[in-house]
Amino acid sequence: MILSKSIFLILILLNLNILVNAVSNDVFVDAKVNATYKLELLELTADADKKLQILHQENINDPILENIFEKMKAEIKEGGFSDIISVIKDQYGSNPEKLNQIYRYISVTNKKTDLYLSEYSKVKDLHKELNSRIDYIYEVNNLMIFIEQEVSKYSDNEEIVTNKERESLELTKKYFDDDKYDLAKSTLTDIKVQIDIRALGTLYTSKQIINKLENDGFSVALINDIFDSGVDEISVAYFDEILEDPKVAGDQEFYYFIQNISLKFENKSRNSFEGIDYISIKSIASNIDYISTQIYRINQTMGTVQVKLNSYQFKGINISMAENEFKKAITSFDQERYDEAESTLNKANSDLELEATRMAVRKVLSKESINLLSKYKTHSIVLVILLIIFGPILLRRLRISINKKKLDNLNIEYDVLLELLRKAQIDRYQKGVIDHAIYQIKLDQYTEKISTIKSKIPVINDIIKRLNKNPTITEKIYFKFSGFIVKVFHVRNKKKKIFHKKLVKIKNSNLSEYFSYRKKDFISLAVVIILWALINNIMQPVITFVKFAVAFSFMAFFITLVYFMIRKFGIILLLLLLGVFLIKSLPDLNGLGTKAYLIVLITGGIFELMQYIIYKLKIKNPVDIILVTVINLAFIPLWTGLLLSARIVASRWMDILNLILIDFFVGLIGALIAFVLWFHLRTTKFIVKYKYGS
Repeated sequence: MILSKSIFLILILLNLNILVNAVSNDVFVDAKVNATYKLELLELTADADKKLQILHQENINDPILENIFEKMKAEIKEGGFSDIISVIKDQYGSNPEKLNQIYRYISVTNKKTDLYLSEYSKVKDLHKELNSRIDYIYEVNNLMIFIEQEVSKYSDNEEIVTNKERESLELTKKYFDDDKYDLAKSTLTDIKVQIDIRALGTLYTSKQIINKLENDGFSVALINDIFDSGVDEISVAYFDEILEDPKVAGDQEFYYFIQNISLKFENKSRNSFEGIDYISIKSIASNIDYISTQIYRINQTMGTVQVKLNSYQFKGINISMAENEFKKAITSFDQERYDEAESTLNKANSDLELEATRMAVRKVLSKESINLLSKYKTHSIVLVILLIIFGPILLRRLRISINKKKLDNLNIEYDVLLELLRKAQIDRYQKGVIDHAIYQIKLDQYTEKISTIKSKIPVINDIIKRLNKNPTITEKIYFKFSGFIVKVFHVRNKKKKIFHKKLVKIKNSNLSEYFSYRKKDFISLAVVIILWALINNIMQPVITFVKFAVAFSFMAFFITLVYFMIRKFGIILLLLLLGVFLIKSLPDLNGLGTKAYLIVLITGGIFELMQYIIYKLKIKNPVDIILVTVINLAFIPLWTGLLLSARIVASRWMDILNLILIDFFVGLIGALIAFVLWFHLRTTKFIVKYKYGS
């Protein structure tokens, strides 16, 4: 029993060995295939036939495909299908066209009635080979269409597509028509590679620019971001084929550059039918080149401006505004905001040049002033002597006039208070329109003020008498030789005191009117400031002494005119502040920054104080307004010098004095023009309505 089993196993092993040897020697023991396999073979043949017909419609005729298909039909025609005729009719009876097609494949059955596995496997392999060939042909055809589109897209740009690529494309079409698909694909790939190399070359140039900037110590974060966007655009390049190109392999640095870029996309599947947007690459490269040029230009300008800052500061030129702009430019440059940095730097440079021009103008003015003093030296000496002689006389007479005016006002107020007191007594005791409490309050107020006035009147009278009894030395000499002049100077004021019932309102009305503004006052101020700004803008392009003189005259003109029109407390200070804020080129104030506001506050404050004193003294002489305006404006160079550097004022006091004199005479011209204009306009209907209307 055991022996028989052993013999059986040995026989099985021998048969297996024979079978293995048969397979290894391409000897296969066929088995018959059933109806399902036969139908599958027919379907494969029909599918191959349909694909070939589609290719024929597309004018693609490949002998290799035809040969494969003929082999498939030959294998099927060798087999027998008589046993599945009924199955075929049931399967394809509803589709006569398909049924006739199947019958064509099995029209020759010979005498075989069966198909074997070897025939089935061979047909399947042929079908697979046919599909691979068709896919390859379509791949080459699609690649040719894609390359043709790329060449057409850049047909007008020789920098991207040359005549060589155009000729290669025409040659490729001939290869394809001649069924030389491998040669066609190789040529098409080479066209794509050459276009990609040019795009990579553009990026390579940009990378060299970035490396140079980095080596020179500049920040390149922004440019690297721009470069990376270009690298993303190049991701569809044929890197493997590019690295095998002889020109690339011959340039080691270019080769490593492409290799490093390719590593970024090694895990990304390649789309063979997507081209590089060369226009975008060119734009990115141009942007990098522009920024690089801008960086070096800004760096050079920064060095120039820094030298100017140091030089101008040593010369005493005001560099505060330019220095602030320069610091802003450095910050913007460090943060890679290059357009902003360049704009700010140019502004700083312009400010420096403008300040240097102003300094040159001031030097010319100073020199002209010295020449003016030298030319009119005798006149100046005579003027000083006259001021020394007649100055004390004018001062004494002014003090007498001021005190007399105070005395007149006190007398008027005294009379008004007596009248008010009498009216309150009538209202209480005769008419009974006010009660005792209100009457008592009024009585106390009026009595207190009357007592105060009574105490002031003797003091002022005593001051007037003392001033009249103590004439100056000049007056004493003059009186000694001219009795007539003595009588004129010592004639007593015999004008009668004026009392009018309407003066009851004088107590507070005039002063309150001086401090109160009307809406039309602000409108007038706005019109004047706009007109002033327009005139300054018109004269802005001209930087000469004439322009300075005209601008300063207009400044005095508008200040004088505004005060004639709107005689309110603080109006000139407000005008000057608005002028500094809205007009950036005011003479003697341009380029001073916040110091200009401080100078205006000083000038305007002194002006308002002096005009308030004049208003309180009820001096209505327009010459006072003109002199106060001109004197205040003339002293602007002094306040400017003191705020900038007291040392400069001490060392260059003569220059400042000359500027003060020039400002005085130039401002006097503008103020006089304003006075003449106002003198002719003040009686017009419009001005009268404006001044005294509600």
